[in-house]
Amino acid sequence: MSSVFVIRRAGVTECFQGRHMEDLTLAIFARGPEYATVQARDLPRATEAAFTSSGFLIDHDARRGVVIHEGACFDAEDARVNGWQIGTLPYVATLRQLDLWSDEEEALVEVMRAGVTKVAWIQALQRMPGSDSWRDWSVAWGAPESFALEAFPTPAVEPEHAGRGFIATLEQAFLVSPESARALDFALLITIEGDGGGAWLVDCTDRPGVRVSNGESAPSSITLTAADAALAVRSTRDLLKLHLRGRLRLGGDPLVLPNLVALLALGQ
Repeated sequence: MSSVFVIRRAGVTECFQGRHMEDLTLAIFARGPEYATVQARDLPRATEAAFTSSGFLIDHDARRGVVIHEGACFDAEDARVNGWQIGTLPYVATLRQLDLWSDEEEALVEVMRAGVTKVAWIQALQRMPGSDSWRDWSVAWGAPESFALEAFPTPAVEPEHAGRGFIATLEQAFLVSPESARALDFALLITIEGDGGGAWLVDCTDRPGVRVSNGESAPSSITLTAADAALAVRSTRDLLKLHLRGRLRLGGDPLVLPNLVALLALGQ
């Protein structure tokens, strides 16, 4: 899985992606915000902060850093049962790959050794001396499921328009490519909860189109909030993530979901 690195400076957000960099993520981040920024900018650009298990966000404007690394185990019992080293200890060896000055490397070794908890690692990190350090920055550990939204916040959408935008995208699919929409061959009841919500029947069978449901049923159904519907319009991949995280409730045939994704893509 690729690691994702997000840099925000002077109001501009840039996203970079690196393969096989999971082991180096913590070491690069720990060295300092400027060093980590330079290293990230040497990598290929990414268009979005996709779901990832390692990476970091460095916001120079807010002097804030967020790091994620699912490989680091901070549960002492899990580490004992599985024979793992606790926290950031396993990543001491990766510091040698950064080609640092000996005094820099020694200081970072102590940081990695101190990281038996997330709090201890951050505290040790912020005690590091030097002009390129995290001393006066806010540093936190993030979670993979929230990283994309942390890196690229969803533009504000008026509540009454959030659900409607989702439905309008589906309606557009039938306008721009009616034959492709009909070929998907499914019927789905969509319920959007919250402001601007309602229930709509999406029909790719005998009566193709999208219409307000007046008590009508369908072989399959989904339910989601207006805010999550706005996310799904932004990226069809977000629709699948919402389902995996239990925020999109699906009834009936699970294969209807990839068909819905295809229909949304037609309308975008």
